[in-house]
Amino acid sequence: MTKYFILLILLTTAASPTFAAFQQQNKTIVRHTTLKWILKKWQTALGGKKNLKNIRTIYSKGGILLGGLKGTLRDWQTTNGNHKEMINLGGIFSETTVFNGKKGWIMMSSSPLEKMSGETLKQETTSDYINTYSFIFPQRLKGKILYKGMNPNRKDYILRIMPKNGEKITLFLNTKTFLPDDSIMTSGPTTQISYLSHWREVHGALFPFSEIQETNFPKEKLRITIQTIKINHHFQSSLFEKPEIAIKDFHFSKGDFTKIPFKIAMGAILIKTRINHSKPLWFMLDSGDPLIMINPAVVKKLGLKTNGNLKGEGYGSKSFHYSFIKGINLSFPGLTVTNLLGASSSFGSLQPYIGSKIDGILGYDFLSRFIVTIHYEKKELDVYDPSHWHETSGKQTLPIQLQQRVPVIKAKIWANPSIPLTGKFLLDTGNLGSILINTPFASSHSLSEAFIHPLLLSGAGAGGKTTFLTSRIYAFKIGKYRIKNPITMINTSAQGFGANPNYDGGIGYQILSKFTLTFNYPHSEIILSPDANFSKPEKFDASGLGIIATGRKLNHFTAVDVLKGSPAAEAGVHKGDVLIAINDKPLKNWTLNKVARILRKSGKTIILIVKREKHQLLTFKIKLKKLL
Repeated sequence: MTKYFILLILLTTAASPTFAAFQQQNKTIVRHTTLKWILKKWQTALGGKKNLKNIRTIYSKGGILLGGLKGTLRDWQTTNGNHKEMINLGGIFSETTVFNGKKGWIMMSSSPLEKMSGETLKQETTSDYINTYSFIFPQRLKGKILYKGMNPNRKDYILRIMPKNGEKITLFLNTKTFLPDDSIMTSGPTTQISYLSHWREVHGALFPFSEIQETNFPKEKLRITIQTIKINHHFQSSLFEKPEIAIKDFHFSKGDFTKIPFKIAMGAILIKTRINHSKPLWFMLDSGDPLIMINPAVVKKLGLKTNGNLKGEGYGSKSFHYSFIKGINLSFPGLTVTNLLGASSSFGSLQPYIGSKIDGILGYDFLSRFIVTIHYEKKELDVYDPSHWHETSGKQTLPIQLQQRVPVIKAKIWANPSIPLTGKFLLDTGNLGSILINTPFASSHSLSEAFIHPLLLSGAGAGGKTTFLTSRIYAFKIGKYRIKNPITMINTSAQGFGANPNYDGGIGYQILSKFTLTFNYPHSEIILSPDANFSKPEKFDASGLGIIATGRKLNHFTAVDVLKGSPAAEAGVHKGDVLIAINDKPLKNWTLNKVARILRKSGKTIILIVKREKHQLLTFKIKLKKLL
């Protein structure tokens, strides 16, 4: 799963400092400084209660700079909670958000309309609370404010603002001007600080005309410069209604449906497609990816123009760079999709673990346009036009929430027979494993303590390498379907998506492939139908070898991990050994899939030939055994 942090909302995610030291240091100050006094000083500094109360609408226009891309911003705000914002980054990327005080929608470049939910809805609610001056007029929007003392340099009063149903935000109010110097907000592992400056008077009220937003992970900076603010201009009510989009940018060669074959490589769904009439390319279907990604080598070969230099986060602890690409046309058997916005980013670290070439990734911008059914057993996708699709009966339909363009569903896990836990899990076709548990959820429920004889395994994603504590849990339940003893991995990274508390984990290939699975993004639901292998237990490696595929044809197999006490370790296999043959059969024409299948056969004995340093050939007899 990859997750891209596009920093385009004026008040978005961040993390708060620890207040314990502030509070201890400022006990005396807190006793003599009341919240009521601070709020009164704040409203006076902003222009006074009368002037602020007379504001009904605010229109602002300015420029933005992000990742080397310059753009424009237009914003409409009413003091009864309606809000609309339009951002255009140099004609490359655009985003429109509409909020009517209760519901919201997002239009992002060429993507279908999205309904606001999860973190995005919380952030919009917080933005509305502040922009409607609800901290002064509490009858407008509900929320709480706490005074947390002064910061160590005594330059700012620290206010903790908690809008109802919104993200908590910490505001630093200057002790001399009583205007906000900066603010911070928490959402997952990301810390964002917004610096406000260049306050100017407009019709008796003060507004910041400059803002800089910085995030810690991925490390990114957004600059906003306001050029115009107009007060109490009339807004049409239609401005805040749900946008209507009638653009159809796909075409089926026959009717309103097509079948697309795919292959499976270590759990990854790989589909042949063409970019702008190119030769066939292999794209991975990844429901956990909010964009369409293209390998930089392919981008260069096809002469595609890239724009900007932004940063994103994946499961690993490192951020990665990506650039936008306009006007992408994708062709599949029986289907063409035109004028898409894509991104160029290196995901070469995935290929060795999948054992297959990956030219690109199909994420939200593909899945959101269609109804897509995945037949894992037949290795086939059914792709339907949503306007002509009819749901079949006899299958379980479950609601999903699209949070930041990835599908999330509620499910239950039993680490032991007695205590079920409910969590929010990402449905992730790009997750090659079974069940992933994010660090915060695992820590809060002490899940690692419930693991019996866990293994520490390594993996890789868009955020680089990471490690997972791996074992089997008692049971997992999605909808009405209960799965016994699934393999479960706890993320150990303190950064990246795997450390995000807004998600509790992910559901991957070994669970999803037990079903015929339909993604219905237009109606925010999935449909499940168990396949013939539903009751079959998940198989796990029985050798103790962690193997990657390298070389131009990805047919050189190297042991990058040898688990201590495993059959391979006891036989004498070392990390770095190159596998040459299994049972006297050379591996040069094998795939990583085939090697992995052999090494999962618990109870079998294999003869493994490896090449070590200085071209030394060694032969090992390994009795495979169950490790999980």
